Amino acid sequence: MLIEEILPNINLENYEVEFKGTLDSGKNEKGELKEISWLKSFAAFANGNGGIIAVGVNNKTHVVESLSHEEADEVALLAQKETEARLSPKIRFVVEPIPIGGMPIRYLLLFRVSPSKQKPVLLTYRGTSTAYVRDFGKNSPANYEAIAEMVLSSENVSYDSRMTKEVFHEEDFTRLYAHYEEKTKRKLTRKALISKHFMDEEGFLSQGALLFRDDCNLAITRIDMIKYPNISKGGNLLYQTETFVGDLLSGMKAAEDYVASRADYGFEKTSRGRVEVVPFPPLAVHEAIVNAIVHRNYFLSGTQIQVELYPDRLEITSPGKLFQARHIRHEKNIADIAPARRNDVICEVFALCLEMEQQGSGFDKISAEYANQSENLLPFVDSDESSFRLTLPNLLFPGGVIGEENPCPNIRVEGLPKAEREMKILSYCFVSPRSIKEIADYCGFKVSSYAKESILGPLVEEGYLIAGKRARSVVYFTNKSKVFPVY
Repeated sequence: MLIEEILPNINLENYEVEFKGTLDSGKNEKGELKEISWLKSFAAFANGNGGIIAVGVNNKTHVVESLSHEEADEVALLAQKETEARLSPKIRFVVEPIPIGGMPIRYLLLFRVSPSKQKPVLLTYRGTSTAYVRDFGKNSPANYEAIAEMVLSSENVSYDSRMTKEVFHEEDFTRLYAHYEEKTKRKLTRKALISKHFMDEEGFLSQGALLFRDDCNLAITRIDMIKYPNISKGGNLLYQTETFVGDLLSGMKAAEDYVASRADYGFEKTSRGRVEVVPFPPLAVHEAIVNAIVHRNYFLSGTQIQVELYPDRLEITSPGKLFQARHIRHEKNIADIAPARRNDVICEVFALCLEMEQQGSGFDKISAEYANQSENLLPFVDSDESSFRLTLPNLLFPGGVIGEENPCPNIRVEGLPKAEREMKILSYCFVSPRSIKEIADYCGFKVSSYAKESILGPLVEEGYLIAGKRARSVVYFTNKSKVFPVY
């Protein structure tokens, strides 16, 4: 019996699930305590968003091996004893026994670990205390940035809300005042700024306020804007690059202007003539950029927001995982992602200037801008420990973002006559390497020496197709420096 037959939603070791045959104890052949391997999982889940350790499951085969009543009792007591002895501060978890049929009844144990309110949780062994974080299917020691974020989130103190010794002077914030007046048609008052914790009653500024000063040149405000000629970074020359460092409102405008001026617009014929068609809805672009700025992790030095234009999509990447969210992969139901603020002061100032809603991440507005599009043209979010990325598909690409959902794009080939078969081969090999049999089946010819030498051979010789290896077989993939997607 497989675990997915019992619990359909728990079928893969990932950021929130771990499988164990049992919880081992004692020493291994190297003299190390066996308990440490599974205690890392308890600690990592407590340092993150919580998780489930399913005991009684083979982690390789997913076969439920189950535990006898006595074994289940021993495992539960061992977990309680060792977590109390070696994890600090104390973590919270509940043990859920799942009866497995037959007599005598055997059990699958689910240890549901809650996220700790006091972080980091440290595992102590041989005189050393280590904080662990959960990656996809594994546990890793936390780096400095991760520990710093854990400490601050535990204390409910964000980067931008900490107070400084810098004193407020209105003339230092002319851009903020002008922006507010332009958007609201009112004058910005000192009282309003104090109410948003921009500064305190004595005029001392918060760290977030410093990011709105006219002379702000902090590296953490950096935004890199890049346009690529092809669908990936690898092997491509990037061009039309710009870098911004400065106050956050000006950064927002610089990024929006970059996308508006660098994106390739299309035209649609109507009864009134040609009408310009935008590749990315302006409101969606605005919300995506604001989201990246207000929710980025400003503790992560040496990082920057990235605005990257590709022929088929716009990617906006912000340092730090999506705050208080699970790890996300290619999530298209972005309106369902619960909003959570990482930077209260920054959010309040953007809301004050009517650049974002008082509540919400802006994902619902982005989703609404793409509401009438096909599944392949829906925006999606990815998030891990290092960053979160929002991808807006180019509406001028009917097939959507080039990849698994759109594997054979329309292409443009420099210096090659538009022979239908050759174009079909290069399109088919654009996303994934293909064997000669796969190419032959797709294009309708037989696998033979002639096909290899006379059909594929010239494409390889001219550099349009690259031959490589997959296991022991030869595979072919399109050279993206000479073949380009078009809409």
